[in-house]
Amino acid sequence: MYKGSIVALITPFDDAGNVDFVAFRKLIHFHLKQETQGIVVCGTTGESVTLSEDEQFDLLKVALEEAQGKLPIIMGTGTNDTKVSISRTTKAKNMGADACLVIVPYYNRPSFDGCFEHYSQIAQVGLPMIVYHNPGRTGVKLHAEQLAKICNLEGVIGLKESSGDLNLVAEFIDICRTPVFSGDDALTIPMVALGAVGVISVAANAIPAKFSEFVEYCLAGNFFKARELFRQISPFCKSLFLDTNPQGIKYAVSLVVGCKYQVRLPLVKSSKEIQDTIKGSLSKCTSIEINTP
Repeated sequence: MYKGSIVALITPFDDAGNVDFVAFRKLIHFHLKQETQGIVVCGTTGESVTLSEDEQFDLLKVALEEAQGKLPIIMGTGTNDTKVSISRTTKAKNMGADACLVIVPYYNRPSFDGCFEHYSQIAQVGLPMIVYHNPGRTGVKLHAEQLAKICNLEGVIGLKESSGDLNLVAEFIDICRTPVFSGDDALTIPMVALGAVGVISVAANAIPAKFSEFVEYCLAGNFFKARELFRQISPFCKSLFLDTNPQGIKYAVSLVVGCKYQVRLPLVKSSKEIQDTIKGSLSKCTSIEINTP
């Protein structure tokens, strides 16, 4: 079972807006050294919706090559088209991905029956699946009982819960044994207190060791130490969402790892004011040297 601090990895681009595979390899090695417990490739933070299918699977190929089985590689394969999602999940399985992350279909706004059938058909591929519930991104909010029915499908190994509804989380954990991952860095403490097994994190892109230590304290039930650490990293986590994700975290990663600060339209770079806020809060919560882009 996966647990702990899993990073929703950014996708680095060069000055021309192409995927920077050299920088991507560097990011994988950075996380191998910094105690990250897993990597999600081509999730929301990885700007998956602006990546071509060839780019997505080239990224998966590189991630698998560089990780060499030392930590799980989870591929974002969910779309708002069931047929496409099945195809991408099948390809990810054949390439050797450890699991897939499948978001509730977005834009279509399907009924629960449509969502259930969507997941039922993708589950038949046989690649371990983490269900991704994020109503703010998809326009579809499911109830705890509905999520439990989906998560009881064979092959579902986790739920990434990003609704921000702690009552839903508590109810889900009470009725379903499927492991829950926080999809919101700021809610890690209360979600683990309710029974979550970890977090699929944005902030861990830039502060992986610190964030992993924080999650470990949570999972050990040492919430005193967890709160102490969270006081250090909370301003940084908050600064990342002054803009639409991943605009903020890509700037932070450029400071830590040295890759270019580039996003793809319709996303744009954060303002100078927000960049200064991110840089200031980052410098206070990490011992990693901060670069100047």
